[in-house]
Amino acid sequence: MGAQDRAAAIAFMGLVWVGFLGRSPDEIAAHAPGTRAAALQYVLVTSGRLFLVALAIRIVILCFDTMTPLQFIGRTSAPLPVKRLLVLTLSLIDTMLHASTGRAPR
Repeated sequence: MGAQDRAAAIAFMGLVWVGFLGRSPDEIAAHAPGTRAAALQYVLVTSGRLFLVALAIRIVILCFDTMTPLQFIGRTSAPLPVKRLLVLTLSLIDTMLHASTGRAPR
């Protein structure tokens, strides 16, 4: 997801919660009258959390950039069935990407 996509997603979320609904989900669930300030706070908190998750994933990817996915899975301390499931999942994802884009697997 590029910077323009993220900005568009935040703008859309702000438009829906602040502009259209004018209430936060907590206020809607409680059947309470809402304020746009609470809706804006909800948008900002949610966007901040999503940013932190994306940042953490990006940092982890950069830390293990020199390793292949199979090397990474091999070095984890996960139980063997979990490792096998991860390998099968990666294989399935790679097969689908190869079939849809024609790119060669790594």
